[in-house]
Amino acid sequence: MDTAAPWISEGGWRSPATVRLLSAAWDRLGHTSLGERLLGLGGAEAMGRRWARSRVVKKLQAVPSDITVLIGIRNRTDHRIMNALQSLRHQVYPQGQVHALVVDYGSEAAEADRLGEICRRFDARIVRVEGVAIWSRSRCLNIGLRQTRTKYVMTSDADIILSPSYLADAVATLESRPLSVVCAPMLDLPEASTCAVARAARNGDVLDVEALRAESLARKEMELHPSAGVTFTAYHHAIRGYDEFYEGWGREDDDLVSRLMALGIRMTAIPETSFYLHQWHPKYEGLDPVEQARTLERNTAHIRRSRSIVRNDGNWGRTPVSHG
Repeated sequence: MDTAAPWISEGGWRSPATVRLLSAAWDRLGHTSLGERLLGLGGAEAMGRRWARSRVVKKLQAVPSDITVLIGIRNRTDHRIMNALQSLRHQVYPQGQVHALVVDYGSEAAEADRLGEICRRFDARIVRVEGVAIWSRSRCLNIGLRQTRTKYVMTSDADIILSPSYLADAVATLESRPLSVVCAPMLDLPEASTCAVARAARNGDVLDVEALRAESLARKEMELHPSAGVTFTAYHHAIRGYDEFYEGWGREDDDLVSRLMALGIRMTAIPETSFYLHQWHPKYEGLDPVEQARTLERNTAHIRRSRSIVRNDGNWGRTPVSHG
């Protein structure tokens, strides 16, 4: 039986009353610029920030600063997930406080077995979801979010390599600016780096992330990328995680961050000494390009018409799972 984390025990998995009120206000008024101005004049963001300070930050002061790094995956059990997990085990943040949680959302049997071996090697907990035909990063990550009980959580991907100080700097940023989701630029590695990073994974070598950073290229469409964010787990729980409408790839991260910002939780940059690297792979790997284009169009239409903060119903993040 699910047990709600103690710091969001009001109503169990039901979102807190203040968050529900703000969500309803945004749903009613947030579709026009006039409505947004009225929400600003009415102090909607200030109300959300007061809730966060009193019901999350203050309540969690004595809770250990453990962090879960949550990774969703499906049929991508190659060097990328190995490098991603190895980077977690080389963090300067105390290893006893770093918890890796991998959600395998419908991998084929051979891939799932392989992923289990990799997770055991890097001391990562794995949750398997079977019998799902359609990839949904939102549903995948929500399964992990619902099971996360640490003070902090980082939502990440199977192809992300963290620099050694990333988690330490992210937690320090949250300690000084707790009404934040800590993000960084997306640094894309070039295709030419693939052989080197794959060889390092096979040999168990520690990557020279500073040298790889010099080869990378920052994505220009946004200064801070929303796909890998660190914040209080309770913020995710309060808004019921990612919107499970989204399928395929695209817009689910933008949607999540926009809802957190409506609650008064602001995107905050991690110190520039810390960074993450995105390992190269073909865009929309393994997906039919025509179908993915349709999915992205559908997702884009949804984010344009959706303004509420709380999404999904009380069963968000629930699906039959097994634990590896």
